[in-house]
Amino acid sequence: MKLSGKVAVVTGASQGVGRAYVLALARAGATVIASSRSMGASPPAGSLAGTVQLAAKEGLRVEGIVCDMGDESQINRLAEEVIGNHGRIDVIVNNAATYPGAHTTPNFDPLKYTAADWDMYLRVNVLGPYYMINRLAPYMIAQSSGSIVNVTSEAGISSTHGTAAHYGMLGYAVSKAAVNRMTLYFAEELRQHGIAVNALNPG
Repeated sequence: MKLSGKVAVVTGASQGVGRAYVLALARAGATVIASSRSMGASPPAGSLAGTVQLAAKEGLRVEGIVCDMGDESQINRLAEEVIGNHGRIDVIVNNAATYPGAHTTPNFDPLKYTAADWDMYLRVNVLGPYYMINRLAPYMIAQSSGSIVNVTSEAGISSTHGTAAHYGMLGYAVSKAAVNRMTLYFAEELRQHGIAVNALNPG
């Protein structure tokens, strides 16, 4: 796959799936805007600065922009910078997400979720990807082309429950189920404009 002349945005790009997407898209020839909540330190492990550093060593076109996906104003700024600097957008990879920390203990009571807990999961994991699509898809529509990938999770579809891997996962699982449904919805809405919308579901 050759992506020369294409522009891609990858959120949650400091490590893992996000970093892999950044490097793969850039190696295919795309200019990639990689984002994360903070730039972090320059060593390659676990930071946006590290992702940019790894790309630079290969001579790849990767730009790092700090963006908190739980903050709509920062998403707006990211979208404006992408279009203002490059004039187009061809790929969106919605990878950033907040994951259970203190909730993942065998004794955590799912009835103890607070309003703040729900706000965190829904604001980052659901509204963040929605606002990215909302702000950037109109440019894809104008181009009659584009690809959107929402990184979701087995937690959003699995019927398995009660194992250690599922303790404290209520908020996360609900948010990822919402992303799955949003993906299906936008896939139908945007296909007429030549835009593919898919979900990547790491298990």
